[in-house]
Amino acid sequence: MMIAILKRDVQAHWRSQQFAVLLVLSIVLFAMSAWVACEAYREQMAFYTRSVAEGAREPDTRFAYLYARPSPLAFVAAGSASCQHAGYGLTTKGGWTPKYRQARNFKMPSVPDLDWVFIISVIFSLYALLLSFRSISAEKAAGTLRLTLANPVGRSHLLLAKYLAVLLTIAPALLIGLLVNLIVISVLLPDGLTLALVPRLLLVVILGLLLISAFVFLGLLVSCLLTPSAVVLLVVLSVWIVSVIIIPNASGIVADTVAQVPTEFQTARQEPLHRVEVRDEMADLRRRVEKGEVTDEKAIRRMARDLFDQGLDSIRNIYTAYDDATRRRMALARQIARVSPNALFQYASESLAHTGFTRDQRFRRDVKAYSEIFDRYVLDKTGQLVPFVGWGIVFTAELEGQTIEIPSWTENYDGDLSDFPVFAETPFSLRRALREAILDLGGLACWNLILAALAFTAFARCDVR
Repeated sequence: MMIAILKRDVQAHWRSQQFAVLLVLSIVLFAMSAWVACEAYREQMAFYTRSVAEGAREPDTRFAYLYARPSPLAFVAAGSASCQHAGYGLTTKGGWTPKYRQARNFKMPSVPDLDWVFIISVIFSLYALLLSFRSISAEKAAGTLRLTLANPVGRSHLLLAKYLAVLLTIAPALLIGLLVNLIVISVLLPDGLTLALVPRLLLVVILGLLLISAFVFLGLLVSCLLTPSAVVLLVVLSVWIVSVIIIPNASGIVADTVAQVPTEFQTARQEPLHRVEVRDEMADLRRRVEKGEVTDEKAIRRMARDLFDQGLDSIRNIYTAYDDATRRRMALARQIARVSPNALFQYASESLAHTGFTRDQRFRRDVKAYSEIFDRYVLDKTGQLVPFVGWGIVFTAELEGQTIEIPSWTENYDGDLSDFPVFAETPFSLRRALREAILDLGGLACWNLILAALAFTAFARCDVR
């Protein structure tokens, strides 16, 4: 009896206009997603290749530019690539500043990336609700639910058949769309996909089905609790809006309120104050030299260099504190957003695709490790570590009728740099990706178990009259 109900519902869904619209929408969106992703990947790879080649052609002991290689799976989860750092400019003594592919426009609103995560979490989750919210309430209102249960079929088997019918309706449309996406990418980027990426793609598909499954159970739960279809539709749409839109966006607002991170403008205003302090201390050192309190030129140079280093460290500490606070706020926002199954799906997919916030964290660790190698190399070549200062200050003083000039910067080493250390990111294995995604994967599984238990409990107590 359960199989008969399942076949009946699946056939009814497949003949419906909703399924036709979903199938066409899936093919069109995934095809567009592939084209957009290929264009973005070409642009990012061109920038990466050009930038790395320039750095290798003209190595510099004052600074090094390190760039993150674009992920070939950005079409799965772009991870807000347009807002992420393309790399970092590294100086001696651990100084680094973010580098972007292009000028940032903070006034432009952020546009969601048309990737697998967006299509599945927005389009397919909505369709999962639209196909499931009438499964019980519509039959109950029509009186057919009581007749169906009069046959030798248990309530749990009936609800399971309803669940599988919706899932077997959505899954083919999703898989066809994904297949179109991969075909377009294979044609436009023949070298973009390799067999090593297949397990990651399969895991993302499983994650997507888990997300869709959770919304199917949610639709069935609401359908069991409420009878009028209009009310059911209103409730499920409200829940969908909260899960897909409100929670992910409100998490940033809540995290910003709790973390209380200063703005970039407030942070930047502190820099000139430290520059003034450095100039005041240099003026004091100049007076000491002119009064004859300090007469050794080496000591003067050492003291001036110490002033430069202290000023630079104080300015770096400002931006380091701001960057650390920003990242803590971002981490807090992600933890809050994990209340939503959509956020769990997104973060797990980003871990598997090697994109997003966690990828940037890994890249920063690689940059920090390379910073130590870079310092040792510069020290070995030049015998000193003089950090490159973007703002030029020159200390001048008169000593025994001679003018001493000590600039805050240093020149590039003009000797042999053929053995300049090459930066390489740590290979990101599938095992490591799974380890990072396991909590989010477990969260999606928990959502399914909780909603399934609630749906089956609600249907077991549902009055079918």
